[in-house]
Amino acid sequence: MNAPFKVGDKVIFGRARGQQTKGTVVKMNRTKAKVRQDEERGTLKDHKLGGIWTVPFSLMRMDPDGGNNTGIPGAEIVLADQPIPASRYLDSVDQHILEAILGIYNKLSPENLSCDGELPTSQVRSKARQLKHKLKALEEAYGLPVSEDTVYAWARENLEKKTA
Repeated sequence: MNAPFKVGDKVIFGRARGQQTKGTVVKMNRTKAKVRQDEERGTLKDHKLGGIWTVPFSLMRMDPDGGNNTGIPGAEIVLADQPIPASRYLDSVDQHILEAILGIYNKLSPENLSCDGELPTSQVRSKARQLKHKLKALEEAYGLPVSEDTVYAWARENLEKKTA
């Protein structure tokens, strides 16, 4: 991956003759990046702050301002791979959302998704699409994307605190 960007970079994304939007790179792939939208977007401003967009590198450029201005005073960058604190004081709603996200990631594992290879590919794809839709809704309810590694680390830490 020879991308000129890295996680945490402030960028401007969009087509050259289209709308340009400020964002923050939250995940890097081989040819594209996941970018969190840091300002409202759309003619009716119907794409609100915090939305995650998959953007090809060709449609991104570094933000010349480059500051940590997310459009929200006092806001800081929140990345998907930051650890979730295991605390008995964690809001019970957040706790339930994280447990549901953990359940979705468990169901998305290859052996669970394909019922140990028993399901036809079309059913596996349909099942995965439905689970990813639920995962997206849960992440919106939680307020930020939660990676698989992060939620498993949170679950391990929670289990250790309960058994201690």
